[in-house]
Amino acid sequence: MGFILKEGVYKCEFTGIDSKNPISKKVISDVVHIQPFLKIQTSISDIQLASRILQDSENTNSVFYKNSYEIMPVPTAIFGEGQPVLFYYSELYNLSKGDLAGDLKLEQIVLNSRNSLVSISSKKINRKIDSRVEVGKVLVHKMPTDTYTLVLNLIDSVANYGVSSTKKFFVYNPSVVSVDTFSQQTTSTLGTMFGAMSEEELDDLFSKSQYLATSNEINQYSILTNEEGKREFLNQFWELRDNNRNDYRNEYFLSYLKRIDESNLRYSALGREGWKTDRGRVYLMYGDPNEIDRYPNETETRPYEIWNYHELEGGVYFIFADITGFGDYQLVHSTKRGEIRDDNWQRRIVVR
Repeated sequence: MGFILKEGVYKCEFTGIDSKNPISKKVISDVVHIQPFLKIQTSISDIQLASRILQDSENTNSVFYKNSYEIMPVPTAIFGEGQPVLFYYSELYNLSKGDLAGDLKLEQIVLNSRNSLVSISSKKINRKIDSRVEVGKVLVHKMPTDTYTLVLNLIDSVANYGVSSTKKFFVYNPSVVSVDTFSQQTTSTLGTMFGAMSEEELDDLFSKSQYLATSNEINQYSILTNEEGKREFLNQFWELRDNNRNDYRNEYFLSYLKRIDESNLRYSALGREGWKTDRGRVYLMYGDPNEIDRYPNETETRPYEIWNYHELEGGVYFIFADITGFGDYQLVHSTKRGEIRDDNWQRRIVVR
């Protein structure tokens, strides 16, 4: 959505409400400063990060279209594996202000989490046009896992004036080894990954991780009141479950994230994401079963499935049944310790 606002300070608030349960809602708010560039000196806008930028796009009706470009945003600001190039978009204003004797200089600087210089480049900006779009890219495929800052400096050396715009982003490249051994010893890969997440994203990740959490861990997380505490908690939570501490990658964590996506594809039902269903939960906790026996068209019973795990506790099984008839398979019986057990589960699936 787009709004035309007058100069000033505004509070921007988004509210998400569960349509089936209005009591369940989430509110996110932020402060927005509107300062017109028409009144001040040479200026540079905020930096927008993108997965790709299409020049001279014909998709003018897209919400991501501006100034002849279609900009695909990356709200998580995470790059690296799967997204090896960071694209950015910015706007330069009032380039013709002041002494026009010389060109302006635009610097592109990348700093790591310790404010060490990673890369720097510069180019001249002609002052004949008063405003222009600046589009660029940063190759991140060889950058080690860390939090970085992109800095754009617009410098008028004649007037001894400069203005900057910055944007933080995160790179996750577990296969790239940092040459800074001190950083490896003091900075956790997953910890820095969590450092790029908002509080809402941290809460969402822990909700999806609760199947593995103890009651004590759930209670500990519930009393955390700030982002830093939640980041540190999740860092330690997944480190404890890392099967190979000598490996730079936490394979168990990465596997769990993949299973979340897979469960959403396989088991979503009645408007619920797959990881929230019974089959999704069992799949997240125990992985793929060795065997699945499906009974979708029995005449005297509702559809049901039997999942067999041969390696768990010497062999266990789970029985899921579509009690409602809407494709939402509920767990009705299992021989796994700690799971629901009902030796008379057959009576629940009989068609009456």
